[in-house]
Order: sequence, then structure tokens, then C-alpha cells
Amino acid sequence: MSADWVDTLTPEMFAKFTELYRVSQMWKAEETARGRFTEEQYDQLLRPIDPKRVLVANRQSHVSQQDVRAHLNRIFGFEAWDKEIRELRLVRDGVKKNNDGKEVPAVTYLCVMRLTIRDSQGRFVKFSDDVGTGTSPNLPDYGGAHDFASKNAVSYALKRCAIDLGDQFGLSLYNKGQLEALVRGSFGDPRRQQVPSGDVQDGVPQQVSMGDTEGGVDTETGEIAPAPQARVQQDRAAEGRTRQIGQNGNGTRPVQRAQQSQPATVAEPEVPNGTNVNEWKNYLLAVAVYSDPARYRKDDGKANVPNVATEYTRFMRGGALKDATIEDIKVFAAHLLTGAVMAGRHTVGNTPAGVAA
Repeated sequence: MSADWVDTLTPEMFAKFTELYRVSQMWKAEETARGRFTEEQYDQLLRPIDPKRVLVANRQSHVSQQDVRAHLNRIFGFEAWDKEIRELRLVRDGVKKNNDGKEVPAVTYLCVMRLTIRDSQGRFVKFSDDVGTGTSPNLPDYGGAHDFASKNAVSYALKRCAIDLGDQFGLSLYNKGQLEALVRGSFGDPRRQQVPSGDVQDGVPQQVSMGDTEGGVDTETGEIAPAPQARVQQDRAAEGRTRQIGQNGNGTRPVQRAQQSQPATVAEPEVPNGTNVNEWKNYLLAVAVYSDPARYRKDDGKANVPNVATEYTRFMRGGALKDATIEDIKVFAAHLLTGAVMAGRHTVGNTPAGVAA
């Protein structure tokens, strides 16, 4: 084939071809020169988290954003990891009343992030994508509110990305504050003899949480509970307080069973006009079912209130759904509707006043 066709390309088309070629060559180079974690890095990643690095705030166990950054530097090196903010979106820009009845900014951001890890030679090892949201507290000025919410979203997204690296970055804490290692071995470990004999699951503590939060939300009541030790967790499991989790990993029944007994679509809820908080709570439950039926709807078609309450507590960084104000409900509804938009189930328009979805 003659190469004369290249001369027929517009500058825009030529630029696109050039970019596609550049990206394809980059991917090829990464595939052929992909790095690996060192034995020392694997040794550290397979250790349980040091209790001194675990904080308890609002009765939840978690690691701080500065600790995550410091630990990435400790294990991989200052120059061997990068965070890429792929999207930082304002999902709510409104007002709410503080405890004194004064109106203050109510701001929520959504951050989509990619964390990339490289070896000491600069070769790509792995990346992890995740999301985080940040909401402003009762700050009096818009600058402070936007600054706090946007930075909070970025920090939380980084923490979410880092948990893919295991217990050193707080993975076990999602099992109601568990301090014992959740990942006790890996067949990817270059020191193969370190893998537990027979089954890499050997010795893993009983799981007693859906993993929606970093610590201690009771999935039956939606209330925050203290982060217990593994012995207490195992006692609860023995008492039958745990539920069988399906393949979806975030409900009490398998997705397959739920899909068989539920209609395929959910009607979009109507936004309340009044100031009755109970009406708004019912609206929120309807929004939850609409935004993610597999997660928030039971077999009988009603809302799975414990799952909604658990996500509310996680997103609002504490507190209980039963104590939510109308402004709190609007913020949380925007969070749920954002998920529905990203899943293609919602279009902007039918949202509470001052809430962007």
C-alpha cells in the first residue's frame, strides 16, 4: 500500500494517529519491561499493620492520609510511586445551617484517582484505581469549604487506592478494625517458601464485616461500634451474628438470587417539597434503591435499611442515619445519585435543590 494516504490526513487526524501510536508503544514497553516487588517489599507487605499506625476517630479504625503517603515512601521510595487525579468533580455546591442556625457552604467533591507503583529502576509494577468523596464541615467561607472538601476527596481516594496493597495500608481494618493480617501469603511472593502450605487462606481470621468502612459499623443497626480484636470477632461469629455474603460482596444475599426475584428496573424517586424529615428519609431510601438495587434493595422490594445506614455512616464520616438532618440527606442523596449517573441509571434534573448529581 502506498504511503501517500498519509498526506490526505487532516492535522487533527494525524495528531490522533500519533497519540495512539505513542500510547501503544508505551504499553508495549511496559509489558516487556514490567518490574516486580523485591523480596524485602513482599516481606513488609505481608506483615500485619503496626497498631501504632492505627487511629480511632468517631469509634472507627483507620490510617491517616499522611501515614499512607509516608508508608508509600518507606516501602517503595520517594520516586517510585505516583498519584494521578483523573477527575475532581464538584457534585454539590449549596448551603446548609450550622448548629447556630446560620447558613454555611455545603460542598462535596468526588475524586477519581490512579495510584501507580514502579520498581527502583523506574519500571511499571502495578496501578490501582479508586474513588473518594470529601464534604465540607461547617466552615463559614466558600474558599475554606471548597479547599477542605476537595483535599479530603483526594486524600480519601489515595487511601482507597492504597488498600489494594494489603494490610500495611489498612485492608484488614475493614473487617471491623481487625489488626491481624488478612493477606497471610501470596503465590506471587518471590520467596515462595513463605506461602502457607496447602492453602493461602490458612489462618485468616473470621470475617465479620461487609467491608464498607475502615472500621466498626454494625451492618444490622447502622451504628458505629468500637473496633474489636479478632477474638471478639470470632466470638460474634460463633454466636451466629455474621451473615452469608453473596458474590456481590456488599449485601446479605447473593446477587443472583436477588435478580431472580426483583424487577429489572426501579422508578426514579420524586424529590419532597416540604420540610418533614421523615419524608426526606423515605426519599433517601428510595434514592438508594434507585441508585443501586443490587446493594440497597431486599428480595421483597423494600429498602435494605442496614446497608443504607452503613454507607451513610461511612460517607458522612460518622453519625447515624436515624439522626440525619434534611441537609445531611441532601448531601448523601447527591453521593448516591452520582453513583447512579456513573452507572448510567440517572440523568441530571430530578435532584434536591442545591444538589448536583
